[in-house]
Amino acid sequence: MQSSSISHKWHFFIGGYFGWGNLGDELILWQIVQDLKNLMPECEITVWTNDSSFTQQWVHTNTIEYNNIDQLFKAIKESITHVIVGGGGLIQDYFSLSLRELFSEFKPRPANYILPALAGKYYGKPVFIWSQGLGPLRSEEGKHFAKLFLSLADSGTFRDQESYLLADSLTGSYHNFHIDVDPATALNLNSLLSSLNLDNKINNKPNHRGDSKQLKIGINIRPFMGMENIAIKLINQIIEEINHSYQDIKSIMLIPIPFDIKEDISSLKLFITKFESPNVTINSAPLEKPSFKNSISNMLLCDSFIGMRLHSILMAWKLNIPTIGLSYDPKVSNFCRRYNIPVIDLSTTEPINSALLKGLLTGNNYQTDSLQLKYLTPKVFSDFIAQTHKQRTVNLSEAIIIGKNHSSLMSQYNDIVNSKAFRLISQYYRFANWIKQLFS
Repeated sequence: MQSSSISHKWHFFIGGYFGWGNLGDELILWQIVQDLKNLMPECEITVWTNDSSFTQQWVHTNTIEYNNIDQLFKAIKESITHVIVGGGGLIQDYFSLSLRELFSEFKPRPANYILPALAGKYYGKPVFIWSQGLGPLRSEEGKHFAKLFLSLADSGTFRDQESYLLADSLTGSYHNFHIDVDPATALNLNSLLSSLNLDNKINNKPNHRGDSKQLKIGINIRPFMGMENIAIKLINQIIEEINHSYQDIKSIMLIPIPFDIKEDISSLKLFITKFESPNVTINSAPLEKPSFKNSISNMLLCDSFIGMRLHSILMAWKLNIPTIGLSYDPKVSNFCRRYNIPVIDLSTTEPINSALLKGLLTGNNYQTDSLQLKYLTPKVFSDFIAQTHKQRTVNLSEAIIIGKNHSSLMSQYNDIVNSKAFRLISQYYRFANWIKQLFS
């Protein structure tokens, strides 16, 4: 696999929520690109992104702009060897998720992330789901859409057991899926910090404040269905309790850190206006010129961290910073439980207890099963490449084999493929091009 005689054949396409200003998704992309280059040093990589300039600078790959659907389908047809739907929680129906969205005005929405997989199967290219989070799926439309999405994948991994079990319930024990961890848990921090021209001195101990009497606490709050207001109240309570119970801490500095450099700014500024505790300073510099580099560099200053976004918590964990997670979504609770990180569910009214505060100030007991939490997707993908190199991948005009000897799965898939909606999707882009030529 490592030899150039093999690796130069491969051209990987990565589709996901990239180029939108979300640091978590960009860290996932950074890791996937490193994994592919480690597996196939001479491979070519193309990323589907909303910001080609940023992505090219961030991961040094080819790019296709998010709204250039013609180029997306052309590239997958003519040069791509494998389609990867990469990382994050792309398929969920918090707001909407249905097939009809593919036929409406093209804009960022979860339904569009099926397009690379759809194009891959249409042109007979292997499709791999890379450590994906799945759900929540609360509507029947969302579940039907997820079934279609999963049926397009030849193989793949999920970042947690809950996503895997949801996929399993939708597809009927499809054994080409595997449980894994979030790709960002495998980040090589020295390499990442070096690429950002940051000091690569990483904290080696959970409690690294030393003799300083000032406590620096990083804060991440995201806007989400009003839960940011609950988070603001909780953080106020936590700071007030620290002031009351820990007399050795003479001052506290709060550092608001956006992990989505567009969305998080408003909720963090709201936090500043509503913050009430005395004897606390707020360093608002990260909000003045938000960037990924500034967010990570400010995290390096933190003694402790309180965060909503999953990857803000993950990065604090990677940096050995004592952390409390504020869960607005099951994925946050699942991650924190898996890595033994204290977490408060924002949908309930949990009291602030002394153990929680002690963990935030003196360090969390990150005891995990190293074997259980090993990052496996690169190995799974390597095996997948070897298998697809030997076997021709079946395209959409034929029956895709979802699982050997699973007649019920084949029946389910045939129902989808033979449905009116699916036939419309198959013809949609040809029809769109015909209309474009007719009126141009």
